[in-house]
Amino acid sequence: MEGEILLQAEDECMLGMHLLQFVEVVEEACTNLLPHVVCEYLYVLSMKFTSFYSKCKNLVGLLRRPADCFVAG
Repeated sequence: MEGEILLQAEDECMLGMHLLQFVEVVEEACTNLLPHVVCEYLYVLSMKFTSFYSKCKNLVGLLRRPADCFVAG
């Protein structure tokens, strides 16, 4: 998928930034044998997504695909 990532709303930015940390979190969990790090990441991710969705659901409803939320081509 190509295109720019356009994050405008504060909650959208926070969710996007958190998603970018996924690889780093998984690497840390594997390197240090700490699976709870992934669980904590996912818990925080769910809170950030809930906040984003509750504030931006009008935006989400206008889009054809969920990926359109983050990528504009």
